[in-house]
Amino acid sequence: MIDFRKDFGIEDIRNRSDKPYSNIYGFIMYTSAHPYIIKVLRDEDFWNALDEISGKNWPIFAIRPLSKGYYGYPNFPPDTIGYMVPEWKEPNENKKYLDFFSLKNSEQLPCFIAFKFNNDETIEQVVYKLNNDSEEGAFDSLRTIVELITNTESQILPEYKQTDAVFNNVKMDIESYVLRKGVVTGVGKIFRIKEAISSLLSVQK
Repeated sequence: MIDFRKDFGIEDIRNRSDKPYSNIYGFIMYTSAHPYIIKVLRDEDFWNALDEISGKNWPIFAIRPLSKGYYGYPNFPPDTIGYMVPEWKEPNENKKYLDFFSLKNSEQLPCFIAFKFNNDETIEQVVYKLNNDSEEGAFDSLRTIVELITNTESQILPEYKQTDAVFNNVKMDIESYVLRKGVVTGVGKIFRIKEAISSLLSVQK
């Protein structure tokens, strides 16, 4: 796992000199409103455990906490009338990360983004919602997604690890896991399945 520093930005991911063997990357995005994700990533034992699970074939990038967004009333120009309906206020400093992954706003966080680079400089990704209910829940959700991707990546033959096969299989396995989890935890509650699907934001950029 790689912690973003001031001299290393999101645009540098593809240009890393020590590129991974497989064309699959992980990105953990969260804000200061997610204290348990913060605690897990700052804990050396948790960090090392996740690093051990992911192995050396694919890197995971963890940014510093983004600024916390909030709901506020819109600002209307003088002498204008509008509806005072609260809207999401996104800090400007968050937008370069959100825009890179085509996320609407930080209200969708915390999340783990698995993505690959296409030949035309675009990316393809699948987004997995992380748990922030407790420190144990935060670590378990991170461990689950990292183990799932690592297990999938390890089953790809060496000659196909730089192809679309890795991401395609990872995406399929994540979607399958989310649907199974929704069905198991949502007995008698169909809306659980809908929540599971909505938590999985498959975005192509």
